[in-house]
Amino acid sequence: MLLIDQVNYSSTPTYNFPSLLEDHGFSEKLIEASVISLESITGKKLRLYVEDSISSDEDITEATITVNSIEQFKVYTLKPIREPTSVVGVDTSSIKIGETENGIIYAFRGTIVWRSFNNYKYIRIGPLPFHITEENKNDIYNTLKRYYLGLNFSRGAPNVTVMQSRICSLLEYWLQKIACRMVKNSLILWDGSLIANPGDCSSIVLPDLLKFSRRKSNVILAFSKVSKLRVLGKYITDLVFGFKPPCLLEVRENSIPSLNPLKILGRIYVAKFIEGPFIFRLDVDKNLDSEEVLCAVGKLIWNDLMFQGYPETLRLAHILSTFTATEVMAIQKFISETYGLKIVAKPDIRKLLFGPYGTGLEGLT
Repeated sequence: MLLIDQVNYSSTPTYNFPSLLEDHGFSEKLIEASVISLESITGKKLRLYVEDSISSDEDITEATITVNSIEQFKVYTLKPIREPTSVVGVDTSSIKIGETENGIIYAFRGTIVWRSFNNYKYIRIGPLPFHITEENKNDIYNTLKRYYLGLNFSRGAPNVTVMQSRICSLLEYWLQKIACRMVKNSLILWDGSLIANPGDCSSIVLPDLLKFSRRKSNVILAFSKVSKLRVLGKYITDLVFGFKPPCLLEVRENSIPSLNPLKILGRIYVAKFIEGPFIFRLDVDKNLDSEEVLCAVGKLIWNDLMFQGYPETLRLAHILSTFTATEVMAIQKFISETYGLKIVAKPDIRKLLFGPYGTGLEGLT
C-alpha cells in the first residue's frame, strides 16, 4: 500500500529527498507497522466511510489569544528580493477508512514539494493504512516516535479517535525533519503554527526542528489559513484590510498573554500578499529578528508563485497529500478483499428518526 510518486528528475548536488528516505529505511519500518496493525482485521466486519481528508493541524483547536492594545502592532511593507532561493513545502493528511468491531482504520499520506530553478518536484509518501485499537495504539504510537523522531521515552497514547491527528503529526514532523536537514539557505513552508503543546511531541520536536533549520541557514515559515488571534474583539486578520499589499503586520511578543501550558515558539504576523480576502497568519522562528523575517518573506515573494496570496509550493503539498473519494474507495476495496472483511452498514438512529431529512444508514452498503 505504499506509493511514492515523484516527477522524474536528476539528483541535484545540494540534496536528494528520495535517497534520504531510503537511507532512513522508511519503507521497512513504517510499512511493517502498517501491515502488523492490519493483520488483526482478518475476517472482521467493516463499516465504511467517505469523508473529507484532514490535515495534521485542522482538528487541533488553536488557543484563542486576546490582545488588548492596537499599539502593539507594526506594519511592514514588503519588497521582493531578487535572490534565487529554493522553496520547500511540507504537508500531510489523513482520512477515516472505516470502523471494525474493535477499532478504526485510518489512512495517512505526506508530501514534500520543492521549487528550484523554476521547476516543481515532489515526493509523496502513502497511502499508509493503520488499524488502530485500544490494544495496539501504545505500541504503534511509541514505535513511530522512537524510530522516526528519536524519542525513546514511552508515553500512553491518546484515545483511538485522537490517534488520527497524532499519527498524522508524527508523519509530518518526520518529513519536516528531512526537509530541515537536507536543504540549506532555503525557505521551508509549513501548514500550521509554531505553538508547542506539552501534551504531545511538539514541545520536544518543534524546538529541535527550528534549531536544525538555523544551523543550515534555513527559515521556516508556518502559514495558517484560519486563526483565532483577536485584538479588541476582532480577528487579527481584519486589521490589514486597509493596508496596501504586500505587507506584514507583526504582533509584538509582549502583547501576547501567557498560553500555559502552550508555548509560542514563533513571532506572529499577518501576511497580506494581494488585494482581497486572502490573508493568512504567519509564524516565524522567534530567534530571527525583524530584518531577517522581512528578507525571508521578500525572497518567498520573488521565488514562488503567489496565486491568491498563498505560496504555490505549499498549495501543491496540500493537494498532493489530500485523499480523493476515488482513492478512499480503492483503499476500502483493497483492504476488504485482502483481509476478507464483511462490509456492513450501521443504522444511524438520528437519521432514521428524521426520515427524509437524513440518509437512513451510516456508511456505504
